Parts: sequence; C-alpha cells; structure tokens
Amino acid sequence: DKQLITSEAKAKNITVSDSEINDAVKKYEDVYSTQGNTLDKTLEAQGLTREDLKKQIMLQKEVEKLVGDKGNVTDEEIKQFMDENKVPVQPGQEEAIKNQVKDELKQQKLSQASTELLTSLRAKAKIRRFVKY
Repeated sequence: DKQLITSEAKAKNITVSDSEINDAVKKYEDVYSTQGNTLDKTLEAQGLTREDLKKQIMLQKEVEKLVGDKGNVTDEEIKQFMDENKVPVQPGQEEAIKNQVKDELKQQKLSQASTELLTSLRAKAKIRRFVKY
C-alpha cells in the first residue's frame, strides 16, 4: 500500500516538504507535552523512532494531497456532529471543542477517502507476487 501511494504521488508530482513534516512533528510534541509526556518516550513505548514517525507523516501527507478536498469539514458538519452526539461544551472552551471535532471529522473523511484511493490504486496496479518453491 505504501508503495502504491508513493508511486501515485510521484506520478502526479505531489511532494511533501521537510517543513510540512517538521510542523507535524512539532504538533505531536506539543500534544504530548501538554499531557506531561514527551514524543520520544511515546514513540519508544510504541517501538518507533522519530524517523519512523516522519515516514508515517510523509505517507499521510501524500494521501491528504492525493484525495484533495475530500477531507474538508464544514461548520454545518461540526454543528451537526456536536448536536447528534450531545458534545458537552464548557464556557470558554467552545473553540477548542470545535477544533477537536473538526480534526476528528477530518480524520474520518480522510480515512474513508484513503480507503477508496487504495481500492482504486490496487485495481489499477499490476502486482506480481513471486513464490519460492
């Protein structure tokens, strides 16, 4: 799957810059620091390195660019989700909660779009498997 995505991104001249990757790593660092942890400790606990994380981010960014605006979330979708799920909102936390909901909805949409993308790429791909007897 990684190879299919990377090949498709390359065919469409899609690139991911070092700054995009570094910005994503910084976001992870910020999230874990607010939880009283560090990114490195979290990665170590998962058996990963920073380099592994950067490769994952690169792949994720390629997918995001390949699926385009399919990950966009509207204010109406955020409101609908919050209403349907009766999301509790503390005074002064409205914007933070909306951002969390937006991120969650975006991830759901990107996940769905990436599944569709992979299905399409697999159908077009000529995959050869060699079996040693």
